[in-house]
Amino acid sequence: MQTSAGISRETLLRTVEENLRFTPPPRWRAFPGAASILVGAEEKGLMKRSAAALHRDLPHSALEVVDGCGHGIPLQRPSWLAAHLGPALDAHPDPR
Repeated sequence: MQTSAGISRETLLRTVEENLRFTPPPRWRAFPGAASILVGAEEKGLMKRSAAALHRDLPHSALEVVDGCGHGIPLQRPSWLAAHLGPALDAHPDPR
């Protein structure tokens, strides 16, 4: 709330407008890698529709609705998220 209060009305309205007009970027359809699209079960409908659009445009992606979460999956279910992402991260170790 404090962060939002510090944003100008114009910036806030522009941000909301952009969110409402979300469509997957054209190059998303050509992404060859694995993609895990996560959305909280308690998330706003707009975010659920955006997640569904991302999955529709990249059929080889995995869409998962995460129970007990809204917009903060990493904060609300950190252990679940770590277990979910772990195998993918293990398969692609940091090249450093």
